[in-house]
Amino acid sequence: MEPFEVGSFFVRLAQTEEDRRLVQDLVDDVFHREEGVDPETVQQRQHDIHVINPACDHLMVFSKDTDQLIATYRLIRREHADKIGGFYTKEEYDLTNILNYGGEILEFSRAVTHKDFRTSGVMMIVWKGLAEYIKVYDVKLMFGIPSFHGTDPKKFAAELSYLYHFHRAPDEILCRSKDYTSMDFIPKDQINEKEAFMNLPPLLKGYLRVGAVIGDGAYVDEDFDTVDVQVIVETSKTSGTYKKHFLD
Repeated sequence: MEPFEVGSFFVRLAQTEEDRRLVQDLVDDVFHREEGVDPETVQQRQHDIHVINPACDHLMVFSKDTDQLIATYRLIRREHADKIGGFYTKEEYDLTNILNYGGEILEFSRAVTHKDFRTSGVMMIVWKGLAEYIKVYDVKLMFGIPSFHGTDPKKFAAELSYLYHFHRAPDEILCRSKDYTSMDFIPKDQINEKEAFMNLPPLLKGYLRVGAVIGDGAYVDEDFDTVDVQVIVETSKTSGTYKKHFLD
């Protein structure tokens, strides 16, 4: 993927060990320090640094005004997964249907944005970078696991039920949570769709807007203090707005 500029931002893929250090620093700040956690105490972090991160791609968005890295996405394609023993989210979901999908597939994770740049404009630049990557590698399907903060699924009963009833993936690409937690808390006819959507985490709302569907069951991640759900996007079925602006 060729680097490109959008307004006062610059987008490229990580190329060096220093790039990957910048990426990890931003991940540490957003995933851990903002929650008051010392990154060095997180066991998964060392596996990321030494095994996963060197083997995959990292989308990087910089502020041209300060040369500061302000957003990043970790991108894992089939060839990357082969090097690290499988896709990152295989520990949480049975990926059989995705692995059997024809063509290139892409797993996204560690999607983070600096707290001073969490705007819709910056998110659109991240989506543009992701779209460029999709075109370069002819990605047919992408997937990942956005999260709700907290480990009690009942606190998110309305949101999880909304996802289950209105955005569940078709059977041919459906993936089931390995430590299965039902998302079907509230009957479909009792859900306020607009309110449930508005209460979703911003990243998850973004995925739904581009046409994502949801896997079967949530996964409670005690290590990261989250309730995770799986999103799946077939690039041929993305929303018209996303296609018009980024993929066409």
